Amino acid sequence: MPCNDVICIIGMHRSGTSMVARALSLCGLNLGQDDQLLGPSDSNPLGHFEHAGFLRINEGLLAHFGASWHNPPQLQQGWETDASLSHLAAEARQLVGTFSESAVWGWKEPRTTLFVPFWKSIVPSLRFVICLRSPLDVARSLQARNAIPIGAGASLWHQYSRAAVHDTLDSPRIFTFYEDYFRDPVLEINRVAQFCGLAPRGNIPELREAVAHELRHYASQTTDLLNAPLIPAKLKLLYFCLHAVSSQAYPAHSSPCGSDTTSELVDKVSDLVTQIEDQENEAHVQIRTQLNQKLQQIFDLEKQLRELQSQNLGLHEFSDAVRSTFVYRFYRKCLKPLGIRNLF
Repeated sequence: MPCNDVICIIGMHRSGTSMVARALSLCGLNLGQDDQLLGPSDSNPLGHFEHAGFLRINEGLLAHFGASWHNPPQLQQGWETDASLSHLAAEARQLVGTFSESAVWGWKEPRTTLFVPFWKSIVPSLRFVICLRSPLDVARSLQARNAIPIGAGASLWHQYSRAAVHDTLDSPRIFTFYEDYFRDPVLEINRVAQFCGLAPRGNIPELREAVAHELRHYASQTTDLLNAPLIPAKLKLLYFCLHAVSSQAYPAHSSPCGSDTTSELVDKVSDLVTQIEDQENEAHVQIRTQLNQKLQQIFDLEKQLRELQSQNLGLHEFSDAVRSTFVYRFYRKCLKPLGIRNLF
C-alpha cells in the first residue's frame, strides 16, 4: 500500500526534474490536471510537468524577499514562521487541499528547493525526490539558456544543492542523478517510484520515452568535471561524494515508508564540504586581517612622511626668512669675504 505522504521533486535543473516528474506520473503520481500544468517550451518540448499554483506561490516567496531564482535569498533560521507570509501560507494550504482525494500525489517546481522549510510547515509528511546533475553540465546549460557565466552557474548549483541536502534533514528522501537515467532508465525510474510508494512498471515504451535523449545537450565525463577550471574543487567533491554514497540509496528490500538509508552518509558529505567552506572563510578572514594591518602600516608611514615633509618645508621657509634679513646680508657682504664662515 502506498504511504499517506506527499512527494516533492526538487533540484535546480529544470529539464532533469521535468524528466523525473514525467516518469513518475507514468507510474501513477498525480501532479494535477493537465490544464493546471505548464505546457511545453522550446527548451523543454515534452512539457514541464509543473503545477502553475506551486510556481505562483514560490514566485510570491521570491518577490517577498526581493529575490529571484537566479539570485536566491539569504534566509535566516525560522523565516518560514514569519507572520508576513501568512497570506502565502493560506494560499498554499488551499492548493494542497485540492489534492485531498488523491492517494499518491506531489509536485515538481525547482524553486521549491529554496523554500523547503515553508512547504514542510504546510505538508509535514513530505517525501523528497532530490534530482542532481553535474555542476559543469548545469553551468553550461545556464550559460547557453540564460547567459549566466560558468562560475556564477556553478555557484547557483551549489546554493540549490546545499539547500536540498540541509533542508530535507529528518525527512524521507532519495537522491537520483540525471546521468543514471541514460544508463538504465527503467531501473532508475522504478527505484525512485518504489521510494514514492508507487507500483513498479515494466519495461514499457512510454517509460523509456520519458528519458528524452534529445534534451541532454551536455553530457560531460568525469574527467571533464575534474579538469573544469571554473568549477571550484569543493563542488566537484560534493557532487562525486553525493553520487558515490547515493548509489546504494533506498535498496529494494527497504520499506517504501522508511527513511533513505544513506541520509547519514549524505549529511556527513555535506558537513565535510561545509567544513571546507568554513576553513576557506577563516583563511579569507585571516588574509583580510593581515591585509588591513599592512594597509594601516602603509597609512601610518605615509602620515609620518607627510609630517617629515611638513617639517622639512618649515625648515626651508625658516632658512629663506633668515637669508632675507639684514644680518644675513651683512654677513654675505662683509664677514664672509674675511673668511668667517658657518654662521648660517
